[in-house]
Amino acid sequence: MRINHNIAALHTYNRLSNASKQTMNSAEKLASGLRINQAKDDAAGLAISEKMRGQIRGLAQAERNVKDGISLLQTAESGLAKVSNPHLQRLRELAVQAANGTLTNTDRVQIQAEVGQIKKSINDIANNTEFNSIKLLNVGKSEPVKVAKEIEVTVQPGEQLVAGYINVLPSNTEPLTVEAMFGTISGAEWPDMNIISPTGHEFGYSGTMGGSSTQTIGATDSASSATYNGYAASNEAMTFNDPIEGIWQVEIRNTGGISSSTFSLKSNLGIQLTSQSVTSADEDENSLTFQVGANTEDHMKVELTDVRTVALGIDELEFTSQTKAEKAISIIDEALAKVTEERSKFGAYQNALEHTENNIGNTMMNLTAAESRIRDTDIAKELTERTKHSILVQSAQAMLVHANQQPQAVLQLLRQ
Repeated sequence: MRINHNIAALHTYNRLSNASKQTMNSAEKLASGLRINQAKDDAAGLAISEKMRGQIRGLAQAERNVKDGISLLQTAESGLAKVSNPHLQRLRELAVQAANGTLTNTDRVQIQAEVGQIKKSINDIANNTEFNSIKLLNVGKSEPVKVAKEIEVTVQPGEQLVAGYINVLPSNTEPLTVEAMFGTISGAEWPDMNIISPTGHEFGYSGTMGGSSTQTIGATDSASSATYNGYAASNEAMTFNDPIEGIWQVEIRNTGGISSSTFSLKSNLGIQLTSQSVTSADEDENSLTFQVGANTEDHMKVELTDVRTVALGIDELEFTSQTKAEKAISIIDEALAKVTEERSKFGAYQNALEHTENNIGNTMMNLTAAESRIRDTDIAKELTERTKHSILVQSAQAMLVHANQQPQAVLQLLRQ
């Protein structure tokens, strides 16, 4: 028997501490309803659960996005329905009436007055049908967005590299201007610069500095035109008008072999430059992209339409003669066919979104159930564990009392 160390009491105390901790953990899980309250509870489970939570919240927002998309499509389809009936149907009715030989041209002039009002009403519908300020039925080709971006790159002697990219929009009427500015030149020669089109054709620039300055500009694409504008020691500008759209590559080569050169490229007309990534110089206003899922690739593109009278081909309709009225019937039929086709397209989009909505709901339900199995507390199981540990705490407390009484036996022996 020992009196300096009560081993039995130490063992009992250790058991009591463990049981108390387990009881506290069970109480925390029962109070929160979560099996994982801290990373120490289940590190791997927490990581998986957090990913699932991100997906669940993303899907919840995607479901709202889909509902908004359906509302937008319903708005557009409603506008198309109004254009079709009564407006186009009434136009056709008037065309059939005006094509009848029992009417005089004076009568047809009266009909033409109503035709003008109907066309105005169609344009009003096309111009005013919108969702969240987005025009849905009067889309058209937008002008290029004018941007001011800059690429700056240092080219070492003998080095050739891609300085950046230009995203060129179709340009048949407006020239695109690129300024090449050499800010730091300490050698005897300029670097060479080429702008290469998506088809491999290029506009080139090269020049040397020395006793005399020479510059060349070439356009090897027969479908393109290029001009060289002016010359200054620190500012070179070339203007080219090219119908080829796509990503043009800006290539710089230092042929001087003496020192490095810093090349700066700027633009400010319908093109966009970036040294990191390629981005569009304008947004396609003829379409919308709906985010219909929790991830980047989960999107759906919707093509909008234009049902203004010009787009429908009915802007110049005239019923002032029998011949014109007869021709108008077939023109109106084509317009009706186009509107019907667009309504069918929007209906297909809406059906697709409704299927997507159902799928999102099903996926979100399954993910939530899976996340719950990982993170939530099994109440029945945890109550059983808490009851067990509570009993262990009570029994350990009782045993600790007995263990602390054992040294008293030593005193009894000493007294005897």
